[in-house]
Amino acid sequence: MNRQDYVHLLGEHSALQRMIAETPEEEVLDRGSLMARLEDVDYQLAQAQVDEREPVRVLIRHRSRRTERDRDRGRPDAGR
Repeated sequence: MNRQDYVHLLGEHSALQRMIAETPEEEVLDRGSLMARLEDVDYQLAQAQVDEREPVRVLIRHRSRRTERDRDRGRPDAGR
């Protein structure tokens, strides 16, 4: 699991705890589904092996030559 997924699960865990605390006990179905999801998130967090190394991100740009057609279309940076 990468770091971003782990942080996402931590945020979901906090949100679920807050939502359970705010849900009245009379709303059994809502609380039950929230608690089931919280158990699933807890299990995923317990099993998580976080890869601390982030993959490298690369931005590739292609610089092509400007053509006469670009100049004819009125592009201000054409022909440089």
